[in-house]
Amino acid sequence: MEYTLDHVRPLRIGAEAAKEILECMRDLHPELRKLLDAELEAGNRVTDASRDWPDEGSIFLTMSGPFRTGYDRAGPLRYNEPGDPHYWTADYSCGDPLHIVAY
Repeated sequence: MEYTLDHVRPLRIGAEAAKEILECMRDLHPELRKLLDAELEAGNRVTDASRDWPDEGSIFLTMSGPFRTGYDRAGPLRYNEPGDPHYWTADYSCGDPLHIVAY
C-alpha cells in the first residue's frame, strides 16, 4: 500500500510531523505493515509515530482507535495489553529492533 496523508490523523500538527509519521509507516517491519494495511483499509488512522524507542532502530506507531480486525497471535506478531491507563491499551510487535503498533 502507498501511504498518504489520508492515512494519518496526527496529534502533532505540521508538515514535518506528518512527514515523520509517513516515513515511519514506510519503514515499519513487513509483518506489521500487513497489520497496518488492514487497519487502514478498515478505517483506522495513525496518530503518531516515533523512532528509537524502546531500542535504537525501533519504530513505534500509535493508531487512532482500537484494532478493527483480528490477527493471528500464533504467528510472528506478539500481542500485548499493558493495562496501564497512562500509556496505550494494546499493541502488536515484532522484529529486532522491536517495532510496535499500538492504540
